[in-house]
Amino acid sequence: MKWIDLSRNAIDLYEQKHRGGHLVSEHYHQTHQLLFVLEGEGTIRLEGEVRKLTVDDTALIVPYSVHSVMSDFRLTLLVLAFDEAVLDPDMREQLLHAYFPASCLMKPGLFAASELRQLLRKMLFEQSRELSPLVRLSLKVQLSQLLLLLVRSAGTEAAGAVSSSNKLRAEKIRSYIDSKILIR
Repeated sequence: MKWIDLSRNAIDLYEQKHRGGHLVSEHYHQTHQLLFVLEGEGTIRLEGEVRKLTVDDTALIVPYSVHSVMSDFRLTLLVLAFDEAVLDPDMREQLLHAYFPASCLMKPGLFAASELRQLLRKMLFEQSRELSPLVRLSLKVQLSQLLLLLVRSAGTEAAGAVSSSNKLRAEKIRSYIDSKILIR
């Protein structure tokens, strides 16, 4: 087990750089971790399965889940560690436990990845403002937003919304074409 000290805010975010061929051997933590690939490529062993890591890939690792990371050339990760107790009970149960009962690797779309990157940057900035009494509260709010974004980008909710809007758009186009045909 690798211990992560979360005593300051119950949330910690840091950048981790790996050179080519660097291996972080199998280990686990007492907390949740989110790994976001900023640049480079590598592999992750998660839940006994080895998967490719590329830019914007996001791994959510639950406590006591054995995992390891290996870089191919160079690999830069943003690592977000958090204690689930920092979350509001509804966020904890309805987001974290309901959608992420086990560790998983997600490949968010371009839009979701951009939002994830922006939220993580905001969290890094906020974390650097140690003297502000609102730091912990801000980090909690941004963590909740991040989890909601992950659920929506990976879940059926997003797919359903896209499908519904595409159907509506297709019907409007069909109606427009039909109206033009009837006029002639």
